[in-house]
Amino acid sequence: MGLANDTVIINKFVPNEDVAKYNKISDLVILPYRSATQSGILSVAYSFLKPVVVTNVGGLSELVEDKKTGIIINPDSPQEITNGVIEYFRLKDQVDFEMNIKVLLNKNKFGDLTSVFRQIIVDSQS
Repeated sequence: MGLANDTVIINKFVPNEDVAKYNKISDLVILPYRSATQSGILSVAYSFLKPVVVTNVGGLSELVEDKKTGIIINPDSPQEITNGVIEYFRLKDQVDFEMNIKVLLNKNKFGDLTSVFRQIIVDSQS
């Protein structure tokens, strides 16, 4: 596809002090898990407002809004990974992935713990 000069694959452990460097220069984070419950890497990617391509395994895909905060693909398929990356680049000028990630992160915050606990108390008394 002529992308060799524009693509870098880092297939090694990335120490904490280098995580920001890699995320800042990335367009996309690809998580081709074969099995998973959740991923700290997904949370880190979102903290840098990076969209993701994730496989539909375990609870991993539950944290991704397909075609809004990332692309969900089937596991165990190099072709699916390729299709997911192509889909992201096809959509990136139409979909504001960064804003969608910000909205998702804000929805999932416990910014007002007092109201959360009040709701728990009210629900438990019902």
